[in-house]
Amino acid sequence: MQLRLYTASLTDEQQKLCLAINCLEGDALDQARMYVQGTQVNLTNLEALITILNNAFGNPNRVAEAEYKLRTISQRPREFSNYITEFQ
Repeated sequence: MQLRLYTASLTDEQQKLCLAINCLEGDALDQARMYVQGTQVNLTNLEALITILNNAFGNPNRVAEAEYKLRTISQRPREFSNYITEFQ
């Protein structure tokens, strides 16, 4: 996720959280804003913020969709190199 990349060089969790929240906009910012009080973010770490955003905006059927794709993948009449690229 982009937030992890933006904050990779920081060591302080509050700095990471502040930077990550400053990168957000729209609905994502609205979702995170409730955790900001003054200059502090009331979360334990960046992973907590990412979890909140994934719960709010992530695909709730991600596991079911992945399982379906695995069950329906087939080689069809094509070269193995093309098939393995799609599979990976």
